Amino acid sequence: MHPDLSKLTNKEREAYQFLNTHQQLISYMSLRDIAKQTHISTATILRLITKMGYKSFQEYKFSLKQDESVDLSYDLTEIIKALKHLEDDYYEEKLYEIAGLLKETNAVIFHGIGGSAPIAAYGARKLAETGLFSFSSSDPFFINASMLKQRADIFLSISGNTKEILDLATLVSKDKENGSFSIAITANLSSELAKLCDWTIAYPLTIKRDQQFISTSQLVTVAIIEKLTYLIKTLS
Repeated sequence: MHPDLSKLTNKEREAYQFLNTHQQLISYMSLRDIAKQTHISTATILRLITKMGYKSFQEYKFSLKQDESVDLSYDLTEIIKALKHLEDDYYEEKLYEIAGLLKETNAVIFHGIGGSAPIAAYGARKLAETGLFSFSSSDPFFINASMLKQRADIFLSISGNTKEILDLATLVSKDKENGSFSIAITANLSSELAKLCDWTIAYPLTIKRDQQFISTSQLVTVAIIEKLTYLIKTLS
C-alpha cells in the first residue's frame, strides 16, 4: 500500500524511497539495520509503515515475501509443457496482438515485487532493445505526468494476489489516460491482478505453497518477455 506522499514528512519520504528501492534487501534486514543505513530513526520508519497500512514491520516484510513464498516444486516436464503451450495458436495470437499494442506506446513500465522484481528489470531491458522507452519500477509516484498518455504497465506476479502488486495495479487502474493499458503476467488467471488489468497472459503452471522458492518458476515469464521482444522487433 502506498501512502499519500503529500502528508509525509521529509524523513518519512526518505524512508519510503529506501523501502521501495531496496525491497529484496528488506527481507533480510532488521528495523535497526534500516535505521542505521538510512540515518532515520526506527520510530519514523515504524510510523511510515503504519501509514502504508501495515500493523507492524514484520507484516510489511511478510507482504514482500508473499511472491517469494510461491514454490515452484514442479518437475522439468511441467516446465517444458508450459513453455510449449506458448507456441499454441491461443498464445501466439494474444502475444502478437499485445506486441502490436506495446509497439505504439510512449513508455512501458514493468512492475514486480519480491522475486518478480529482477524479472521486471530484465523485461524492461529486453523491451528497450526494440527501441521502446522501457523501465521497471515498484513506485507509481515515479511516473512523470508527461508519460501518462499511451503508456503500458506490465505487472509480474506468480500468484497474482500479492498485496503490494495489487496496490500498484489499483493505483494505475484509477489513473489512466487515453491510450494507456495494463497487462498481467501471472500463473493465476482468476487472481485479483488479472481482474484489475486490461490484458492477462496466464501461463499454465500449478501454484503451490511452500517455504522455499525455486527461481525456475520465472522461466515461463522470461519466455513470454522474450517472445514479446521478438514479435515487437518483427513489427518494426
